[in-house]
Amino acid sequence: MGYVTLTGTPESAGSYELDLSAMVTVNLASVGLDADLSFPIPYNGENPILNTVLGTDYSALNSFVPTFALNVSGDIIDVTGCTDPGAENYNSDATSDDGSCEYPSMVDGVRYVDEIFTSVNVETNVVYGANIGIITQAPVLEDLTMDVYTPDGDDVTNRPVIVLLHTGTFLPAIVNGQATGDKSDNTLVELCTRLAKKGYVAVSANYV
Repeated sequence: MGYVTLTGTPESAGSYELDLSAMVTVNLASVGLDADLSFPIPYNGENPILNTVLGTDYSALNSFVPTFALNVSGDIIDVTGCTDPGAENYNSDATSDDGSCEYPSMVDGVRYVDEIFTSVNVETNVVYGANIGIITQAPVLEDLTMDVYTPDGDDVTNRPVIVLLHTGTFLPAIVNGQATGDKSDNTLVELCTRLAKKGYVAVSANYV
């Protein structure tokens, strides 16, 4: 005679079958042997002495193991977290996704040769100096600014810096007779982005 005690809080409702096993010990004194015979149930022929009695039919022994059906009801625990196995913070216990999945910011490749970062950070309008401007026909001291592109998620601090300067013959856009002439020119933005994805620090600077 035995019993099974189950405790805990159900995570999901439903009906379940319990797979039970046991270790049985039989004293052989009744057959003239001063020894105990132990065997597992379900039994699969593990004991050669017992096999000489049972042969290859173990159903008589295995019928002693009852089949239990467990019905679970009550409030279900909702475990929130990242449910994507491909994410860095995957939670195998989560039952609903909370949008917190984090993915690697680097991909395979060679630094400074391949684009090993998937995104970049841009710090805009960093003041690095000043210059006399004459666009208003009167000399005015104006700040010189730059945009700094860095790899997102990079933990390297000693990195090469590449500085790119826009076209324009030292005159701003339109005044120089062209549609370009600023640190935000499409060409410079694209070049700085690609360089930062390769691991460089890229700078696009205004100089007028």
